[in-house]
Amino acid sequence: MNFFRSEGHLRAWWENNQHEHGAGMTLPEAFKVGRRVFGGLLDGR
Repeated sequence: MNFFRSEGHLRAWWENNQHEHGAGMTLPEAFKVGRRVFGGLLDGR
């Protein structure tokens, strides 16, 4: 999991790491996926 400060930052990273697979997402989307992956750890449970 990588975090980027902007779409431009993501694009620049992607251009230099074309062998990597994945998808960009907004912060709310990332939290939704994070809840599924990490469960209650993000909620302090």
